[in-house]
Amino acid sequence: DPLRPAVATIKRIQGPVELLSATAPAVPARVGMTLSPKDRIQTGDKARALLVFVDGSELTIGESAEIVIDEYLYNPKAQRGRSFLAVLKGAFRFTTGKLGGLADRKIEVRTRAANLAVRGTDFWGGVLDGALSVVVFAGRVEVQTRVGSQILDKPRQGTTIALHNSGDPALVGTAASAPTAPAIWQDAKVAQAVDTISFR
Repeated sequence: DPLRPAVATIKRIQGPVELLSATAPAVPARVGMTLSPKDRIQTGDKARALLVFVDGSELTIGESAEIVIDEYLYNPKAQRGRSFLAVLKGAFRFTTGKLGGLADRKIEVRTRAANLAVRGTDFWGGVLDGALSVVVFAGRVEVQTRVGSQILDKPRQGTTIALHNSGDPALVGTAASAPTAPAIWQDAKVAQAVDTISFR
């Protein structure tokens, strides 16, 4: 369908994963399935999914997660790229591919508590200890809420955002607080984050 180009492929799955197409009912996701803009992926208990976009960007999502490809464009000839992803809940790790090197690029990951503006990078986001947490492994991410923002631009530098309903592991509700000052995460916290999206 030229109006709904395939922009990503499911490369790996663990546990129950569903693909909800914008134009069709939910189906069990399988390796090799492609996604178009407006499609969404939902993962179940102990599930994982790895999506690889046409520019080589990789998105790994953890259990009980829901993500939507809001918009995606990769035009190397015109040096133009757009990648807008919505993480409605759950943990994720995103590594930008060739799109991160285009002259005119905009890469954003939107959660219900914060917007993450990305400059060619590798980073993780999810809820740890009741707060939305973001850590950068390479590159630069600006973490923005309605009341403040912080820039993460050193390896293992992270920030947290208090959520209204801290008992809920899902990324729900809006953040009343600004992101905390960036701090280098200890090994144990990095391991805890990476574990949420690691395949078993």
